[in-house]
Amino acid sequence: MSLLKPTRVSVIVLFVVAIHLPVRRAFAGACCGGGLANVALMTGDEKSRTLMSLNNRQALWDISNRGEATLRQDSGIEESQNQLTLEHSQLIRDDFQWGVRIDGSQQNLQLSQEKSLPRYGLGDLRLSLGYEFLSELEYSWWKPKGFLILGAAIPLGKSTHETWDPAEATSEGHFTPTFGLVFFKANEFFDISWATEIQTPLEQTFRNTTDREWPVTTQVSGGTITQTTFALGHTFQKIPVRLAGRISPLWRSARKIQQEGIDSETDIKRLTSLSIDLNWFFNDHQQLNFTFTDQTSLRNTLWASNTALSQFWSLAYVHRVNR
Repeated sequence: MSLLKPTRVSVIVLFVVAIHLPVRRAFAGACCGGGLANVALMTGDEKSRTLMSLNNRQALWDISNRGEATLRQDSGIEESQNQLTLEHSQLIRDDFQWGVRIDGSQQNLQLSQEKSLPRYGLGDLRLSLGYEFLSELEYSWWKPKGFLILGAAIPLGKSTHETWDPAEATSEGHFTPTFGLVFFKANEFFDISWATEIQTPLEQTFRNTTDREWPVTTQVSGGTITQTTFALGHTFQKIPVRLAGRISPLWRSARKIQQEGIDSETDIKRLTSLSIDLNWFFNDHQQLNFTFTDQTSLRNTLWASNTALSQFWSLAYVHRVNR
């Protein structure tokens, strides 16, 4: 748990610095991305948007396929991850935009009393193309903006099927097409959004050569991921701060695995993330985002199965160029 300390200290230091900077009013529409977990998207009136974030994850619970919860600490397992993410979105024309996202991580895994050195690696390179099919050309109190997203994840790191050390696995390992649909509505003080993202990993053959004398070949297919996010935010009138809450259920279909001629199939994975976002606007172009995400609160419900549940802290700096 000690890995949380540097993250909390950096959050406090940056927050203290931020509140002493000159600020101007900003509106809810410029607050955030599109609510998609793995795609760079602008929903405000920006020409471009660049984000750099530091993230910390602590895995706390394991949920069996029957929904039984086991605390990692009781099992003698400690797993954590520190991640750096870089993201950029750019308008092509008024209704089209492109985005790119890449991340690198440091992973730590300790089993029982065995010491494990940190492992470093790249994750996935994510490319996206967005089309604003529903525009706010005239003011409407109810009509939202609507976006269609097509994207792809290109693996740059190792998957769990390419190494015997789980800490070395920093990527899913699949080329993954992504489809997203986003509806976003904002006025001066409130914003609401609904987003759905579908990832369809393509069939992939992996070769684990950790043991050169006995390499292992694994073929994996299936495992479509569907995630929906609902968010509600409020931008305060007297101070340039936005506070929002999000709920994101995720469902992953079964994966078919063939390893050395033996067929097997994983169980369906389900989990739900609850998030709180705090956005501090320095001015019309810069902001600081702090996010806390918890997957453990709903661990005893039907929407938690065959998964590890974690808590996340994220600190992000965002620079926007407005139209």
